[in-house]
This record gives sequence, C-alpha cells and structure tokens, in this order.
Amino acid sequence: MSSEVTSVSISNPQGQLKRLKLEPFCMDYKQLSSRDQAGKILFRADEILKSHPELPGIAVTYSANHGQTMAVINCYNNKQWKTGISGSNQAEVMKEMEWLQRDGGRFQHLQHRVRIAPLSTMKYTSFNMKKAVTDQELKVSLDYLDKLIADGWQVLGWQTPVSLKNKDAPFAVGGGVSSKVMPEAHKQLIQGKLIGYQGNNVRRPSDRG
Repeated sequence: MSSEVTSVSISNPQGQLKRLKLEPFCMDYKQLSSRDQAGKILFRADEILKSHPELPGIAVTYSANHGQTMAVINCYNNKQWKTGISGSNQAEVMKEMEWLQRDGGRFQHLQHRVRIAPLSTMKYTSFNMKKAVTDQELKVSLDYLDKLIADGWQVLGWQTPVSLKNKDAPFAVGGGVSSKVMPEAHKQLIQGKLIGYQGNNVRRPSDRG
C-alpha cells in the first residue's frame, strides 16, 4: 500500500458552487482502495471548504454500530478530532481518512473540520452477537446528524454504485454485517432523512441563475 492517496478525479461542478445541506457522494469500493476512498472524501471536503470558508466543516455519513456512534459523538464533544474507528468496509475507509489527517500528513489542516456522521445500524451484545438498535439508540445518531446540519456543517451522503440502483434507498447505510438485524423501518427512516436533506439543499443568492 502506498504511503499517500492516489489522485482521484472529483469533478462536481454543481456541488462546487452551492452551499448544500447534504451532497450525495458516490464511491466505488470495487474500483478504489480504502485509502483512495478516504482521499476522495478529503479532496472533496477540502474543495468545499475552500469555496465556502464560512462553513464550520464537512461530515460524511457512516454506518456505525451503536458503540461507535457514542464513541464518535463523545470524541467530538471533547473537542478531539481522531475517533480511532477501526474495522472493515466503511470502517476501514474512516480509519484511512483519519490517518491521512495525521500530523504532518497532506490533510492535517482538516483536523477538526472533517467529521464522521455515524448512523447506528446495529449493536453488539455482551456475547459479541449482533442485535438491532432500539428506536431511541437510532434517534441518538439521527439527532446528531440534525445537529451537525443545524450548526452549518455540510454532509456528504455516502453512496455506492450498488446503492444508487435503489431509488428508495440510494445511500450506503445498513449493508454488510448489519443487514440481517437492522429493521426495515430503521432503514426507511435513515434513507428518508438523508433524501429529505438532499431535497432541501439551499443556494446562496449569488448562486441563483
């Protein structure tokens, strides 16, 4: 594995001019390594923040177990930037994203300005078994997403070529290990929230044609 991320094209003319609540952000995990996906997120975040320096930061949605959700929220509440998330699939991308922001790294300047927006899709029992989260546990993660947006953060809504095929659930949430335990109602609630924020994007007056 290379020490830094490979250059990835992120041309998105529409996104460059708008101040959005949520920008759909598609990455092909079959074509890009975890590090390159992480780099793509950071390249886009850097691009948006250079165009809109008034924004407090950029957050990216992430399918989390509930323990991770609480750890992420506590990390940021304590004014830290590195959550220490590890694991496979999306978790590996988040780990690489934080590695690329390390002191002395190419994206060090994005420490504290790029965050993970965890969406609780499952939890582990004391016997390390997978279990559905409660409605209240899911609400904790959705409330945090709402707070980020209310505080002015722009969100990148993680998508894949596979998720995009489902117009009712275009965001990459609830796959992998959580797919067998996550209630359909929770999937619909999360997707509806993300689709709703995408549909309520705002333009600055200077961007209007």
